[in-house]
Amino acid sequence: MGNAPDNSGRLVTNLLFEEISAAVEGARSVSSSSAQLPPKPTFSIQTNPVSDYLQLQNSEGLIMVEIINLNGRRLLSIKDNLHAAINTNQLPKGSYTVIGWDAEGQGSALRFIKH
Repeated sequence: MGNAPDNSGRLVTNLLFEEISAAVEGARSVSSSSAQLPPKPTFSIQTNPVSDYLQLQNSEGLIMVEIINLNGRRLLSIKDNLHAAINTNQLPKGSYTVIGWDAEGQGSALRFIKH
């Protein structure tokens, strides 16, 4: 797939759209007994709002972490050293989503604020 610029110059990330669409479809699927909801986050954020570093707690099962802005643009993708603090100095102040992915391809998301 890949990224392609749209008419406003922002990047449209097809892969991210497909991941979100799959999560929405998974949440909409209904079994005979009850609706299936996306998995609850298995990790947490130590301090929210965040200043310079994002510290994840209980991140042992994660193989990748992504930070997404409110426009849906992937700003950071981290695959190594997920237990260390993630440097957020390059991010401007604002609201973000951190998505943690496990080995089975299950993603869970938390919002955080960067001060």
